[in-house]
Amino acid sequence: MRFEGDPLVVLDVGGQIFKCHRSTLLNSGSHYFSQRFSGNFDARAAYRDNNGLEVYFVERSGELFEYVFQYMVSLKLNLPAFHKNPTLWRNLRSEALYFGLESLYELLKITYSVAPNTGHQGVLYWLGTRRGTTNYQNPHSIGAVYVGGWIDDPEHVQEYLFGLAGGNYSRKSFVQYRAEPKNLDFSEHTDLTQVAIGNCCRMLDCDHGGKRLPAVLDLKTCCVRPTHFSLRSSSCLGMDGDWNFEASQDGESWDALHASRNEDYLKLREGYANGKAAMQYVQRVFFEELEIHQVDNREAMDVLVSFLEREQRHTWAIAPPRNNFYRYFRIIGAEEIGAGGCLHCESMEIYGDVYED
Repeated sequence: MRFEGDPLVVLDVGGQIFKCHRSTLLNSGSHYFSQRFSGNFDARAAYRDNNGLEVYFVERSGELFEYVFQYMVSLKLNLPAFHKNPTLWRNLRSEALYFGLESLYELLKITYSVAPNTGHQGVLYWLGTRRGTTNYQNPHSIGAVYVGGWIDDPEHVQEYLFGLAGGNYSRKSFVQYRAEPKNLDFSEHTDLTQVAIGNCCRMLDCDHGGKRLPAVLDLKTCCVRPTHFSLRSSSCLGMDGDWNFEASQDGESWDALHASRNEDYLKLREGYANGKAAMQYVQRVFFEELEIHQVDNREAMDVLVSFLEREQRHTWAIAPPRNNFYRYFRIIGAEEIGAGGCLHCESMEIYGDVYED
């Protein structure tokens, strides 16, 4: 059966039959079908079916083409999560390239996507839940990512707190989702500036704004095209110094995605906190909340952690090159050598599109 000006096309792909109008193939964006069917339409028919229609043979997997055909017809693709069937995703990427479907290939590059949200749950949180299959655990502790940098270089062994900075507790604090508060009796402890919250990332420390001692995150099994990242100012003077957020595909060549220069709201000291993060303000408002809600000690810890997330976590939008997916990310001081301020921060989170190979 033919339709005037837009004939029905029958494809035999690896023994499986697919039918659609010629316009569907030509408008799909496929270079393969555009080249094959934009010329002499009847020239390449392999045989005729029982209804007398020309059948065009394509020597590819019919099972995989079902997904390709679904996309060409509807511009939609229903797939299991990458971690459930990575082979299918990889094979479909090959099919997308074969058929010259650039939009399909771009779609298949992204296995997970997450935007900033009120829970501050991004790519690192997702990895900590083993890609959404378990309860959260620290991603460094379970081997989903690796946190390192200058602390892995023996040339820096003489640096202040080298051993403490390179400890597991410090490393995991760099990517820990929310703080891990230690037990504390708030009925006796009323000076919040002395509270040990539990996380203690010493990889970025006092004077690191004027040093080139990067804290590096290796995502190991995936890459991210980031749209945002976030950090929480932690202790001392907070992120008092200048610093860069940088990314790399190979761990050698780095792109600066954000340059922090004199961002006063990151500074945990009176007069430099924009009325938000100064420790006196934190202490006053925190204890006011405890009194209003009349919470017990355990609940007080939950209130404190939530309070710190609300008041001391900061999120930045970034715009990397469109096609750049990165495996490595780092925070590194950017002030004049020897003249830097504090870079106390922890709990990094990254948002954007994930690529898994």
